[in-house]
Amino acid sequence: MRSVPPEVVRRRAWPSSWWQRVPLSLRLTLGYAALFTLSALALFGLTYGLLMGYLQDQDEAFVQSSARLYTEAFERGGVGEVARTAATLRKDDLGEETLVRIAGAANQTLLLLPPEDWRAEDLAVLERASPPDNGEREIQNRREGQNLTVTTYPLPGGHLLQVGISSDERDDLMETFPDVFFALSLPLLVLAFVGGAFMAHRALRPIRQLVGTFRA
Repeated sequence: MRSVPPEVVRRRAWPSSWWQRVPLSLRLTLGYAALFTLSALALFGLTYGLLMGYLQDQDEAFVQSSARLYTEAFERGGVGEVARTAATLRKDDLGEETLVRIAGAANQTLLLLPPEDWRAEDLAVLERASPPDNGEREIQNRREGQNLTVTTYPLPGGHLLQVGISSDERDDLMETFPDVFFALSLPLLVLAFVGGAFMAHRALRPIRQLVGTFRA
């Protein structure tokens, strides 16, 4: 059996011996602080995912309700009535991020109201689609760094209604979420160490009492 040089043994044993020389109270404090920090990170990830899902559901519900109103407007007065209805619905911040497009039977554009910061050429892919897209599709605007989820609905006479909503509002909100979390990270770390020290103090209380009894 080959022997191991003493300096290698010492080098391998150094991390554990160094950790063993750390006071037990400090080790417990660091352990509790690490557990608290990991729990905070897990909570951040869970909250981030739930918030993203909620915003996506909210956008989808807005698109569906808008599509119903546009369909009813088209049945009442055609493309002109859709344009008037869109002028009313697009007055708020969320409405400004909405796409409204009416296409004929050959997928030619009859009405195009792009979202804010989008141009007609950014949406040209919708008119080039042959046959027209059914269901949902996503368009990327690399110039603005936004995505647009477009849903197609059938209209009377072979016409098509396409309604979409840009990710701009959702992206702005989600970008501020990590900033808020990292702004709170320093107080969270301080709280983690304070809480860890408190838990370590309580955990070591029976040992201190036992040592005191032996000394007495």
